[in-house]
Amino acid sequence: MPSVNSIKSGGGQAEMRRATQRAHRVAHDGAVMGVGALDDVVITTPGDGSALVYDSGTATWVDGDHGDIAGLGDDDHGQYYNAARHTKAVHDALGIAALSATTAGDSDTVDSKHATELGSLGAYKTADESVDDSGGTGDDLQNDDHLKFAMAASGKYSFRFVLFVTTATADPDIKVALNGPAGVANLIANVLASIVVNGSFTWKGLITAYETPVAVAYAGAVDSAPLTIEGTVENGATAGDLVLRWAQNTADAADATTVKRGSFVEVRKVG
Repeated sequence: MPSVNSIKSGGGQAEMRRATQRAHRVAHDGAVMGVGALDDVVITTPGDGSALVYDSGTATWVDGDHGDIAGLGDDDHGQYYNAARHTKAVHDALGIAALSATTAGDSDTVDSKHATELGSLGAYKTADESVDDSGGTGDDLQNDDHLKFAMAASGKYSFRFVLFVTTATADPDIKVALNGPAGVANLIANVLASIVVNGSFTWKGLITAYETPVAVAYAGAVDSAPLTIEGTVENGATAGDLVLRWAQNTADAADATTVKRGSFVEVRKVG
């Protein structure tokens, strides 16, 4: 290519154009190529913002689309990442096979498959839930009405349940447990609770198996006393929910144990 000085000294505008064309040629398949003449270009009917894309099969420049992201306009960069394009290519690269069948524009399907593959972000308790022994089952473990999260087969999760517990007296107390699909590979969770009004947290026990409750005994009546269950779980081969279960620790027909609205579980998929 001529030097800048040679172009300045006498090459003129024509030589400058030729130098610029040569400078903009790019390497492709071991050869130097460029738009050398108009007959290198296959003319279609381009729209606004069309871009030329080199087709090595025909050795020509064509009015191009965007490869694997089929169906876009030729230069619709704004469409690269939206509900209609949130599909196979990106998720396959991440190894999220469950999303492979998602169709363009099917955002509901994307959302549901995210919940299955990635696990829920958590759950929020939308109403108070009370248990007493008026029916003779106050100390029988039962599923919480709201607090659970979905686990994929072989998924690994960290979690934290935060309960706000109310009892009118010290008598009924509470016991908590976890349950989930059979074949859990590993489960470990610490239970801590504030057992007196405005008191600090006290370690109450360790959960390492489903349906193995940890009891929390209060020193007196409590109102929205915090109780946490924090740990990790490695699910087995069966997908399903990890569920909070709880009951009165001492059956009491007169005084209910209540888990308050605003209790929650937060979850992170870690493997």
